[in-house]
Amino acid sequence: MRAGLLVALLALTACAAPASFDGLAGGTKGDSKEDSTVEAPRPLSPVSVSLVASSRPRLKWALGATLSGAIVEMSRTRDFTKDVKRFEAKGTELVVPEDLELGVWFWRLKGTSAGTFGSAASVIWEMVVRGPAKNGSSDAPTRSMVDMNADGEPDLLIAGTVDDGSGPPGGELTPPGSSAAGGTPKPEAPTSPIVFFYPGDRESGFARGGKEGILGASQSPYDGPISIGGGTDFDGDGYTDMIEAGSYADLYEGKLWFGVSTTYASKSGEAAFDLERGGPLYLGQGANAPPSVREGADVDGDGYGDAVVGLEDVGFLVLGGLAKGMSMPAVMPIVPGMSGAPTGKSRIAMGSFDANGDGLADVAFSFTDEYEPSARAFAAAGDRAQRIREPKMIDAPDAKRATAFAAGDFNGDGIDDVAITTPVGTSTRICIWYGHREKLLTAGPCVAAASADLDFGASLTAVDLEGDGVDELLATAKTGDIEGVRVVRVSAEGATAQPIGVPGLGVRLTTIWPGRPGKARWAAVAADGSRVGIFEGADLKESLSPPPGTVRAFGRGLR
Repeated sequence: MRAGLLVALLALTACAAPASFDGLAGGTKGDSKEDSTVEAPRPLSPVSVSLVASSRPRLKWALGATLSGAIVEMSRTRDFTKDVKRFEAKGTELVVPEDLELGVWFWRLKGTSAGTFGSAASVIWEMVVRGPAKNGSSDAPTRSMVDMNADGEPDLLIAGTVDDGSGPPGGELTPPGSSAAGGTPKPEAPTSPIVFFYPGDRESGFARGGKEGILGASQSPYDGPISIGGGTDFDGDGYTDMIEAGSYADLYEGKLWFGVSTTYASKSGEAAFDLERGGPLYLGQGANAPPSVREGADVDGDGYGDAVVGLEDVGFLVLGGLAKGMSMPAVMPIVPGMSGAPTGKSRIAMGSFDANGDGLADVAFSFTDEYEPSARAFAAAGDRAQRIREPKMIDAPDAKRATAFAAGDFNGDGIDDVAITTPVGTSTRICIWYGHREKLLTAGPCVAAASADLDFGASLTAVDLEGDGVDELLATAKTGDIEGVRVVRVSAEGATAQPIGVPGLGVRLTTIWPGRPGKARWAAVAADGSRVGIFEGADLKESLSPPPGTVRAFGRGLR
């Protein structure tokens, strides 16, 4: 089930410690003596591949019983050969005492104890130092990027379908309850979905490595629509891991089943994915619709990335770390079951944002009016003890259940805001909820779909297009038969939506590089599965087409 389609992965550069601490920025070793028996602290925050809206991030770690502090080593490269800095700190945290150059930084820890420092280093983590936003800053982590090979370059995950061409157009399987007759449709012939790994490169985009840049691929266990979450580190090894959801067919019984699986990054240098670990997550009784999955950051501050899963009647928190000694995260329900007739659709979920700036990831879920008549979604702050705090109900009661979420800093104050798409009447609208350090979220402006636009806000993502310190919201829309993208900008006067991008690209969106430093990079999928467009700012920079062979439904999953 976990067998993979693999192609060569560029070898990772070996990590080497500096020969001595002399001349490194941030201090010297003083009178301390090196001791090979001193253990390394375990890093806790920012969880690897997190973003920080400050030039001076706050780093946290856990100390062993004999340790008194840590030596923090930082570098612009994973092999610690460029711009290496060293800081010594007592206790379990450090706010970097100087402004860092904006961009990706790698960091690791060595222990200190009774006048000695260790030679053993912790695992290497990376973070995106974005610098202050236009109107504020936060030294706490939020959101993330995908970096499967941990080279400091943002990567892209694209799902497609490999089959013999006998399946349905577009390679999609219809979930139960959504057929025109109202019954359960029969599954089509089996297909073989693949998640392709495209490594990023600042100079050549995603074109390096041959075969349109593909350096790895993983066969998905699912036949039907795929939802991908990436940009989190479940096991704390410093590499991006992936969570995916979809459907698979039982041809003997004529049924569709739905599930969620985790896939870990490989550190071998020979493959992009580690197929010996991960696998399906147990979520109780069988789901009635394809689950919604999103990566999280770290909701409970334990130093492991988390994720969220939305099913039709319940939501789950997927907790990173090793559960009972196995290479699998633990799962806990966090949303009560709901009443009402089955809808054939799972509630949407979002993690990996921090709306109150406390350094713990928050989560959001949609729900139906049978559960809470006064709202269509809720957000809950992360909590070290309880995992999440009391939910805060959001969005207006005149709408239907929320259909899309995104998080970004839309007012430039340094902490995350939340965007929500909800159907209203026969149209849709997007509402902004501003992050707040005490109240978690406060209501902001809304923008409705233009009269000619359909499916406005079906897919959302946040980017800082110009790198000016304020994020914009990108939203899909359809005019006639043409898919497209709208950029939503928020100001004191309200919110506006204007066309951006290239007509024909816009059925699904994701952020590759958030912007700051520099312009944002983002991706948009063509409705016919023929290509994925890669944009920088507002400009189309390159187009990725399906790899040679029987690949279709290219972009059915995107992260």
